[in-house]
Amino acid sequence: MIYAIILIIFGLISFLFNKYPIVKKMALWQACIAPLIIIWGVAGIVILSTIRYSVIQENAIYWFFLICGSAIEILIGLLFIYRYLKIRRYEDSDKKFFQYQNALGIIAVLVGIATIIAI
Repeated sequence: MIYAIILIIFGLISFLFNKYPIVKKMALWQACIAPLIIIWGVAGIVILSTIRYSVIQENAIYWFFLICGSAIEILIGLLFIYRYLKIRRYEDSDKKFFQYQNALGIIAVLVGIATIIAI
């Protein structure tokens, strides 16, 4: 449950703090929290992959959403870093990343809500 709430929070950060064109300070802030998001996603995948199969078989949809959420968190974190590096070098390279970040944020929120419902 806590994992799903944190996934929703990261999705909302990705979606709500996304403006076009992005200010370099906001991109830097997002790039600074990106390692936290990536570490949380990797830890989620590692922890979830070590759980016994019999537990996963009981509620497979819940575990599927948790693993998908971890993968989405990793993608969001990598996009934050990549977007900051592109904006730092090329000022006008934000449009495509703006759309990707919105899409990943919405997907993260939906997966978090689906995880809570699947409990």
